[in-house]
Amino acid sequence: MINCNIKLRPRASAGMIYSELSGPQTPITWEEAGVLIGMASLPGNSPSWRLQWLAMMKEAVANKGSAKRTSGEQR
Repeated sequence: MINCNIKLRPRASAGMIYSELSGPQTPITWEEAGVLIGMASLPGNSPSWRLQWLAMMKEAVANKGSAKRTSGEQR
C-alpha cells in the first residue's frame, strides 16, 4: 500500500519528477488486501471504466495477484 499524502511524497527536482503515487510503502497480505477491497465501492453512476477497474482489482485480490482475462481481451 502506498501513502500518497503530498506531504510525505518525495520532492520533484530538475532531474526527477515523482508520480502522485510516490510515497512511503507498507506491505500488506492478500488477506488484508481482501478486507480493504471488500470495503471499496463506487456510486452507481460511475463511468463503466471505473466499475471495470474495481471489478478487476477485486478479482486480482481474490486470485492473490493474478487477474484472469476473458478470451479476446487485449493487454
